[in-house]
Amino acid sequence: MKRCGVVVLLLCGLCAATVFAKPGVVKTRDGQTYAGELDESNPETIVVTAGKIPTAVPRSRIASIEYSADFEKKFRDRLGKLDPKDVPNRLKLAREAYDNRQYLLAREAAEQARQIDPNNADAASMVETIQSQIRLERMQAAQPSAAAPGDAAAPGGAGGATTQAAADKLLKPDQINAIRQAELRPDDAGVRINFARDVKKRFMEYAGLTPREIADMPTSVLVQRIIKEGTPEMRRDVVIQSDPPSLLEFRRNVQPFILNNCATSGCHGMVNPAKLSLITPGDSEAAMYTNFYLLQNHVKKIPGSGDNVFGRAELRAIDRQAPPQSLILQYALPGSISEFDHPDVIGYRAPYRGTNDPRYQQVLHWIGETLIAVPPDYGFSFGPKPASQPATAPVTAPATRPAVATRPVARPPVGPVQPRGAQPGATGQPTRPPR
Repeated sequence: MKRCGVVVLLLCGLCAATVFAKPGVVKTRDGQTYAGELDESNPETIVVTAGKIPTAVPRSRIASIEYSADFEKKFRDRLGKLDPKDVPNRLKLAREAYDNRQYLLAREAAEQARQIDPNNADAASMVETIQSQIRLERMQAAQPSAAAPGDAAAPGGAGGATTQAAADKLLKPDQINAIRQAELRPDDAGVRINFARDVKKRFMEYAGLTPREIADMPTSVLVQRIIKEGTPEMRRDVVIQSDPPSLLEFRRNVQPFILNNCATSGCHGMVNPAKLSLITPGDSEAAMYTNFYLLQNHVKKIPGSGDNVFGRAELRAIDRQAPPQSLILQYALPGSISEFDHPDVIGYRAPYRGTNDPRYQQVLHWIGETLIAVPPDYGFSFGPKPASQPATAPVTAPATRPAVATRPVARPPVGPVQPRGAQPGATGQPTRPPR
């Protein structure tokens, strides 16, 4: 009888949690945002479930809670008060809704903006980004079985992703933490960090510091010192619990665009050892970081480069030293202006209209300014070896470009981004000989 009573209580608790869970958004005092199903049944924490992954947020860290019903009412009130021709504020509302995972509302505002001004590139880009995210969410919801926290779909074609998670195809938590540590910039704010196993005290004794020096040291500085000066065991005990800004931007803006345009069943969404294969859908933590790692380490040989010490022997999918040369930018440009053309694929159409396309500028800014300048060493090897097949060569060999060794750490003001080395007043068009 007692055992039956316990089972009944557990079932009641599960039912209560389901009843109490409502879609909403939690914002913390350090600037983090969590959107999903909110369960407030625990007096000490709020559990936010997004993409089948629950996250417990202590109430002491929470700055505000807003449920989707309240958000939608405020959204529609603001949308209804806008001037019939007000495009900028409609796009502003769309971005707010997108950041709060209210994708249908975001699409509604963005579509209105595009209908008002069909030639507005920002509106077109926003609609495409939202549509991509909606498709990813629907693919995840269509999976027949719920994934356990940390699981993700194995590589497969968009619209037909394999539902059986392949552990050997995805990064492990310690590898994800190593990437977060390597990509964390000293000026990054709002990143959650856990110092496990009393690592602060261990590092203090190891480095010969005083308790006062440790207490006065900003968290970002302490993290960097432990990572750079501590032992491997100490580095492993610095657990980065949320995305650094560069990886958060990849998750929100860069990856959805790439998966929507590249990870199709006939391109980079299928398992093919001869070329880059991405994980779809990429909304789990393991899948997203695996895709980032694969793109970061993907290279292609340049045909005819030979032993020319002044030329470049390979191209990278993400080139931090020469961002405009990144393949994720070059292959997305029309063949009439790209320096390296996308390989022939039936039905492929370049998603960027040119180098002034806002989507191109967004990815260019991410590579050139948000990511750290020098590709870091993550301390592990994963996945297939870098691709050896040559990149498609330009009709006329590009002019020799000197390697860029450094770039400023400071982030530029919001606005159109010029490729590194562009002269004032330049349009952002890559310099190259006529085709």
